[in-house]
Amino acid sequence: MKKTIDEIVEQFEKAWDSRANVNIKDFLPTSEDRNEALVEMAMADLELNLKAGKEACVEDYLERFPEITQSKKHYVDLVLHEFLIRNAISETVSIESYIDRFPDIGDEILNATLFHQRRESSAEQSHKNHVNQIIDGRYQLKELFAQGGLGKIWRAQDLTFDREIALKEVRDERSNMAGVLQRLNREADLTSRLNHPGIVPIHDRGILPNGKPYYTMRMINGITLRQAIEDSHANNSKREKESAIRRLLSRFVDICNTIEFAHANDVVHRDIKPANILIGSYGETVIVDWGLAKVLRETSSQIPAMAEPLVATLSESETDVNDEDLTHDGDIVGSIGYMSPEQSTGQPQAISRKSDVYSLGATLLSILTNRTPGNLGAQARLNQCIPPTLASICAKAMQRSPERRYDSARALAADVERYLNFEQAESHRESWKQKFTRIVRRNPNRVMAAAAGAFLVAAALTAYMFHQQSLRNANASKKSIADTRNQILMGINGAFNLGLTDQNSETDSLSYSETGDRFEKLAIKSDAGYHKVALYQLAAGFFEKSAEVDRRRVCYEESLQCLREKPLAEDLIFKVGTLIQIADLDREDREFTAAETLLGEATELCEHNREIGYMNAAVLFLQGHVAADKGSLDSAFQTMERAIKMAIESRKNDPSILLLNQKIIV
Repeated sequence: MKKTIDEIVEQFEKAWDSRANVNIKDFLPTSEDRNEALVEMAMADLELNLKAGKEACVEDYLERFPEITQSKKHYVDLVLHEFLIRNAISETVSIESYIDRFPDIGDEILNATLFHQRRESSAEQSHKNHVNQIIDGRYQLKELFAQGGLGKIWRAQDLTFDREIALKEVRDERSNMAGVLQRLNREADLTSRLNHPGIVPIHDRGILPNGKPYYTMRMINGITLRQAIEDSHANNSKREKESAIRRLLSRFVDICNTIEFAHANDVVHRDIKPANILIGSYGETVIVDWGLAKVLRETSSQIPAMAEPLVATLSESETDVNDEDLTHDGDIVGSIGYMSPEQSTGQPQAISRKSDVYSLGATLLSILTNRTPGNLGAQARLNQCIPPTLASICAKAMQRSPERRYDSARALAADVERYLNFEQAESHRESWKQKFTRIVRRNPNRVMAAAAGAFLVAAALTAYMFHQQSLRNANASKKSIADTRNQILMGINGAFNLGLTDQNSETDSLSYSETGDRFEKLAIKSDAGYHKVALYQLAAGFFEKSAEVDRRRVCYEESLQCLREKPLAEDLIFKVGTLIQIADLDREDREFTAAETLLGEATELCEHNREIGYMNAAVLFLQGHVAADKGSLDSAFQTMERAIKMAIESRKNDPSILLLNQKIIV
């Protein structure tokens, strides 16, 4: 079927909107309409470039397509178009400057400008004349609300029910295009049968005084999804941007459910895109523009017969129109960037429910990237700005082969809902880190409790270490005991003070690394025994602050070696604590077997020595971390919960531990 010039230009504009690298030559027909189509596309390309802030001028097109000057009318139209666009975007340009630039058509430019001004005045007057016009004695036109490629919508007042409604009609300049009037009637027919909150309800339809059809529907005040996407991505705050996108994802689920309802009634939309989705001021999410919808013929017997279009000027044969009459092999129906591959190759017979699934996936990708998808398709997962789960969802929905896409819009919605609920999506294979992150976000209270338990265990461990040490060497003099305790407390207080001090401050005399180095040298010189162990422990703490992992490990291993050489009962608390620290380093290095061996040794010490049995909570908690790192998330949470319960029970049995800890921190 031969395409009209309007259809060719509309297809070119859609390609331009998709931000693809479009070339006018690729869209030129080979018919006698070639030159007219060339000028129309040149004007469209010039306008789109200027509105996008790009440099463009008539001379560029004359250089590329010198044949434009063969028709003085086409030549003048292009020049006048640049003048009008530049004035529309607030540039101060005069018609005299254009006459100077193109002196060979100076008189024609002046005459065309005067004619345009008279025509614009007439069109404006025509709109003004329609304002307050009453249609069929019931609908009073208030103002022109919106215009699309084929239709225009008036804000009107229903005088019968005293309510605001929307009235849609075909644009005057499009009314002679083949099938346009039929499409408007068919859109009203299909939409009226789809009774769903996500589809605008049709109130009435009729004939305008000029013989064109119209229909009325509920008025939706709000913005398009396209605008909502742009607003969401305009947020400077990352947190606010993520929250806004999550809200749009919830609306996307509503969109999928609406399309699922249409599919259940054997209707495929064929033009799903953000511009055709309205976000109402009161929470509505509505899909509009069903003019390109297709009724699936294989089940059409289940659908009520379509009412005869109310077009008085058409013969009976012209009004009996179905989808095959309006769409032919080779026709491209849909919007570039959002249409499925079977649509873009002009195969209407291959269009199915899964064609809409593709368009839904493209819409989802647009929500996430604020871009028209173009040919991203299955490469969505490569876009680093998209969460991996959502990238996988987009990739599956936008598979080139319909058989590999989601089976339905509902299945796509279900995967997005899983993501929103921090559950695993069926389309995505998670890494252990992604799974752990997801579970953490899904169970914040449990994780906070686990973190609190970890702090409790660590605090109790620290306090008990000093409590035990203050009681050792019972036969030593009181002065010796006091000196020992004071040395330890001074050392730990120094650690706390340095830990609370900004390392960038010029008042710091020593860095973490230098302080750790001093403690390590003191430990090396010290005789084997408690002092040596304590100094190595303090050095390791400072090397942790300075991120010197290897030196930290050496200090802990030296400390453990000292404890093994002198296996006194009162050193067990240090031994278990040191085993935990080294095991944690092994865990960070993903040496899980070594970590589990050390933790096994620590568990055995705790179980055979009741006086430090409560330290098993710390051991259990780290075992939970190891399990999480290995990917055993369920086992990890169970182990951590056991650790928390054990730590709480220990506190009940010995409240003095926390009391001592508070005194030390103070």
